Amino acid sequence: MLRSRSLTEGSISRGLLLFTLPILFGNILQSLNGTVNSIWVGRYLGEAALSATANSNTVMFLLLGGVFGLSMAATILVGQYVGARNMPEAKRVVGTSTTFFFVLSAAISVIGWITCESLLRAMNTPADALPLAVSYMKVIFLALPFMYLYAFVMAVLRGAGDSKTPLYFLLLSVALDIALNPLLIFGAGPMPGLGITGSALATLIAQIISLMALLVYLYRRQHVLALHAGDDLHGLRERFVPGRQLLQPFVDGHGRLQNTAAPHIRANCSFPARGRPLAPLHPTAHAERSL
Repeated sequence: MLRSRSLTEGSISRGLLLFTLPILFGNILQSLNGTVNSIWVGRYLGEAALSATANSNTVMFLLLGGVFGLSMAATILVGQYVGARNMPEAKRVVGTSTTFFFVLSAAISVIGWITCESLLRAMNTPADALPLAVSYMKVIFLALPFMYLYAFVMAVLRGAGDSKTPLYFLLLSVALDIALNPLLIFGAGPMPGLGITGSALATLIAQIISLMALLVYLYRRQHVLALHAGDDLHGLRERFVPGRQLLQPFVDGHGRLQNTAAPHIRANCSFPARGRPLAPLHPTAHAERSL
């Protein structure tokens, strides 16, 4: 059985260093991924395509930011319960959070897919970039539930003290995204080139494959937080009911936002002002850093 690693045993400084290095490398990978994709789009598809991805990602950051600010609560609770060796409660938090993020991401995905053109028009997206931005954004909205769940699973693993496993599968995701971008943008053999839609589709495929591979790995290794219908909890139904517990790290006993929570939520909800030059950072990079 794959167990979580305790950060309070042995050398604290060494443990923290070994824990943070994979997270640092993961941020570098995400930046590299966004840069490479920007080169493909900007160099070969033109300025309008690059502007389209920048405007689309601005909307995505706004939608993702507030949700991922709240998702930090799940990581905090998992870390607390794992540290206390209370695995049933840790698994209950995982089940509750999984339901929360799945339902929320599905709702945002549907609403965003329907309203993405209106959102882009409200941002005064240039006319030549608008059709490209809509095509790109609709595919990204389809990928949104997988992006949410993928980033959430990696955050849970980090909350349990494991930062290496998320890095390995992040490598897989980035490698797939970088490899699929030119293939889907320009086409190969009987496969037609999809242009900017191909860039977004590469993200969708990379997220799905990486998420499935990560889940298979966790269940095959019998990870301590893997959810099973027949485990030692009170049943699958109780475990998958979202509750007030998810907001506890951010809200005090009177329902007010705690001072420690506000900076995190503000940081995750921030996005560049209209008209400011943008580097079209990949949407998965924002998801990863927020968690």
